[in-house]
Amino acid sequence: MSKNWYPVINYENCIECGACFNKCSHGVYKKEVDRPVVVYP
Repeated sequence: MSKNWYPVINYENCIECGACFNKCSHGVYKKEVDRPVVVYP
């Protein structure tokens, strides 16, 4: 993996299922009211 890689969310494809939030064990995502956001890139 590249050292410059960071997580992003493609909101056009996001169906707000919460899979990214539930799957990530590093606490990168925060669940907002409508959709997840990246809080620790």
